[in-house]
Amino acid sequence: MKKVFHKFFYVDKKNLLKWVNFFNKKHQLFTQLVFYAVTVLVIIWLIIFFYYREEAYNNNLKFYNNSLRAQVIYNAIPAWRKKIIPSKNVKIGIITDTHINLLSQINRKHIAIGQPGFLKFIKEMKNFQPDFMVHLGDIIDGTRNPDYFGIKQLDLIKQYMSNVNTPIYWLAGNHDLRSVTPEQFEKTFKLKSLYYTIDKDNYRFIFLDANYNKQNLHRSPHQNKFIPGHLSPSEINWLKKQLNTRKRVFVFMHQGLFPGKTTPYANKIVRPINNFREVRQLLDEYRVDGFFNGHMEVRAYHHGQYTHYYSLTGTKQNPYYPQSFYELNIVKGVPNLTMFYYSPREKKDKQIEFEKESNFYNEKAKNN
Repeated sequence: MKKVFHKFFYVDKKNLLKWVNFFNKKHQLFTQLVFYAVTVLVIIWLIIFFYYREEAYNNNLKFYNNSLRAQVIYNAIPAWRKKIIPSKNVKIGIITDTHINLLSQINRKHIAIGQPGFLKFIKEMKNFQPDFMVHLGDIIDGTRNPDYFGIKQLDLIKQYMSNVNTPIYWLAGNHDLRSVTPEQFEKTFKLKSLYYTIDKDNYRFIFLDANYNKQNLHRSPHQNKFIPGHLSPSEINWLKKQLNTRKRVFVFMHQGLFPGKTTPYANKIVRPINNFREVRQLLDEYRVDGFFNGHMEVRAYHHGQYTHYYSLTGTKQNPYYPQSFYELNIVKGVPNLTMFYYSPREKKDKQIEFEKESNFYNEKAKNN
């Protein structure tokens, strides 16, 4: 048994040492080769890394410089040329030239408004639920109204319109200032000025006061020669600042910016404000989205390069569109105006899209 074991498992120590030494030498050589190979690969990797790192740095620097130049160029572009596309829509109820005159009730303790167009407006607004309402002026007739009674009528109209339970923005018309002073008008409606700005989300709404003459004097009761109106230099400078915005801008004013129109109810030319060309040029330059006026009692619409111009008839005086009032829907900065009125020809209440030419009656021919 020992012989068999010895035969198969005996190891010669000398031969073992030879093989160990042989493998040690081979291992050392292999180790050195691996070390040199790894060293070369690391060097190559470092060269590639630093090369592309430098390249990436240069590219990032170029991108940064280009971005910086682009930002400088972008910042140099006026704000009003970078208009926002609003995500929210706005609903506005508009009424104008109600010319309410309750002078026959001056000695009564309680006075009441019975004008159909005005009352229809209140009823419709409760259904429409606008974000706010605008009265474009000539709220009262004001002629021969003492100031205390003018204030009483304005208070009553404010009370009626407040039943809709939404903010109301007021403009002074030339008829309002036949009875009350600008200061009394401001106090009645809690205004700091007769021209002002309201911002709502990405919209700016500007309300102008054109009750000045060419000498830039503000109208006060019992003064004439303030028609057709005028925008003072200080207000124009203020307007320029308000127009310098990325917000979508809509402007409201009592007096008009349309060239002279023949009003059907009096068959006479109603003129725009004295410096209407200057104001229109300003609105077009600053890319105002919409302009709305009353006063002229002529229904007119013009879409310029950027600005939609609307001349609105009132609730009382235009024979083609008596009892007029309006719902303005602004969708992504684009206005769409719906007109409500009583049609004497068809003897019924109607509502139409204001901008459609086919809806303009033959008063258009009179204004050519």
